[in-house]
Amino acid sequence: FMKPFKKLKVEKIETPFEKIRERLFYEEECSMLPVVDDKKRIKGIYFKKDFYYANPSSYHNKPLVGMAVGTGDDDLERVIESLKLGIGIIVIDSSHGNCPPVIEQAKKIVNLVKDRAAVVAGNIADIDGYLRLARVGVHGVKFGIGGGSICTTSSVTGAGTGMFSLTRELSYMRRKMQMKGMNTPSLIADGSISGPGRMVTALAAGADVCMSGEWLVAAHESLSCQENNVRDEYVLYRGMASAGAI
Repeated sequence: FMKPFKKLKVEKIETPFEKIRERLFYEEECSMLPVVDDKKRIKGIYFKKDFYYANPSSYHNKPLVGMAVGTGDDDLERVIESLKLGIGIIVIDSSHGNCPPVIEQAKKIVNLVKDRAAVVAGNIADIDGYLRLARVGVHGVKFGIGGGSICTTSSVTGAGTGMFSLTRELSYMRRKMQMKGMNTPSLIADGSISGPGRMVTALAAGADVCMSGEWLVAAHESLSCQENNVRDEYVLYRGMASAGAI
């Protein structure tokens, strides 16, 4: 209504990621690009700020967008569709990653992905779990059971290992595997990262990455839904240990 369609800067759904990024960064007066279909109906929109993080350090030069999946057949269908859309990270998310369903799902997804995205699996709490997931070819392994801000797995099942001890064991195992030329996925500390001291401890013990959703979810840059209370703002979260799921 404000401008004739022929004067609008738009892109088609099938336009490659690289071309869209080039237009947004180098074309004049092009800070956003609506995506339209053949009938000129809007299907989405790209903003220049979305591409600032798509740099050579990103996985295959893609925006770092990840998805969590389970062990069902419908999760494999979601993986296939997400690969078409350019997903960067696929995480097989389970409170017990060293079990046949997770191992089998990891094997299927690694074969589906064929190095088009990073595959992460977990969580594990011993070196056996790391070895089994490494053998199926995942790129990263999440470790730590029961130490998260809302996780109840350790108290309910009695499973779990102290984060420092577990990180040291996995780091030692990883070095031995590297000497043998085996696949050695990145070590991702997940749980018990509730303060800067905990993060330093995990990294010093040998972790490559720390997950700290409790910190990041409350940041203004986060896309999480916020609910205004009388006195404070609350971030809504969903997980199997959340009040909503319970």
